[in-house]
Amino acid sequence: GKILVYSGDTNGDESFWQLARGADTLIMDASVGSKVFVKKGRQPTHTSPQQAGMLADRAGVKRLILFSLYDFEEKPEMIEAAAKYFKGEIIYPSDLDQFEI
Repeated sequence: GKILVYSGDTNGDESFWQLARGADTLIMDASVGSKVFVKKGRQPTHTSPQQAGMLADRAGVKRLILFSLYDFEEKPEMIEAAAKYFKGEIIYPSDLDQFEI
């Protein structure tokens, strides 16, 4: 079977990667803009694309889907921020997109 890990709002707690370890797909909150993360660091209730990328890399997942995104930055910037840390497939979905697990 396939393993899907879905994260609601989270601050990127270091123990989270253990839950996602070896997952085929990680769906991860990335509502803190990458520029905000660089400027202010880790936030108490949400993660950035960078944190999502770090966690996906550490967990060894195959695919990362970013969600809970706002219009703080353009799609390429958000993907690039995650890709600095995660070399697997990164998806920045549009509303109503569907994915095969």
